[in-house]
Amino acid sequence: MVITVNKLPNIRHLSLAWLLVSAVGCIGPFAPCPEVGHPGLPILIMDARTSGAPATQVLVVVTSGTDSDTLTAYAPGSPHAITLLTADERPGTYSVSVSATGYEPWTRTGVVVERSGRCDLIQTKEVVARLQPTN
Repeated sequence: MVITVNKLPNIRHLSLAWLLVSAVGCIGPFAPCPEVGHPGLPILIMDARTSGAPATQVLVVVTSGTDSDTLTAYAPGSPHAITLLTADERPGTYSVSVSATGYEPWTRTGVVVERSGRCDLIQTKEVVARLQPTN
């Protein structure tokens, strides 16, 4: 009596599995991590009267603990608000200050950016600064 044990997997099953992974890609907990960082704080800055860009240069200071970012932007006459991106891949509790000549200073404290699952991704927390003209 001869008993043959086939220890190799069936080639058809392996081919089908490879086809499914190739067609669907890696999803769920096995998906590859993205290579690019994500901003934790997109800051939308606008003139409170026009909803467009402020008429003068904007200075933005973002702090969390010992981390600090200083950003500037200038888009006079634009009908669109200015968006600045900061706090890339850095969870923490932030303070955001926005100033511009001809506008009241604007500050928001206690803005929390948290980790979001795997790959060190963070949850984006949008901040909207509506600057009030002083005149």
